[in-house]
Amino acid sequence: MAIKPPRLKPQGQSGAGKLTLQMPDGMGDDGRQSSAARGYGWKWQQARKGFLIKHPLCAVSRLHGQLVAAEVVDHWYPHRGLKWLFWTRALWVPMTKAWHDEWKQRLEARGEGALDEMGMQLGLTPLSLLEPGRVGEWRAAAGR
Repeated sequence: MAIKPPRLKPQGQSGAGKLTLQMPDGMGDDGRQSSAARGYGWKWQQARKGFLIKHPLCAVSRLHGQLVAAEVVDHWYPHRGLKWLFWTRALWVPMTKAWHDEWKQRLEARGEGALDEMGMQLGLTPLSLLEPGRVGEWRAAAGR
């Protein structure tokens, strides 16, 4: 695929006035696929909206005795492009953006055991028990 020539970002966008490379169709400025290409299109937006209506409170905040509105739906185990895991609602967790972007990233970096342990505190079934025949595929997608 050809890369389009550099362009100036319009006023009002982050990095306005700076030259950026426009990536091939379906790619973002950071070189990753667009959110829609990664599965976060209309179908996901509708599923996310319905999930947050049914689960309006942040699960992690509730563990800490706080009632805080959830803002995002987290895939407890990073789906790594695996559609079966992306759509496994039993592993979706309502969270605040702050918990998702900071705490959850650190937890993921600690590995599967840490996700299993904290997930059980949230009432989730560990991936290895929920999908025993597929957990190897998930581990392979992580390069483990």
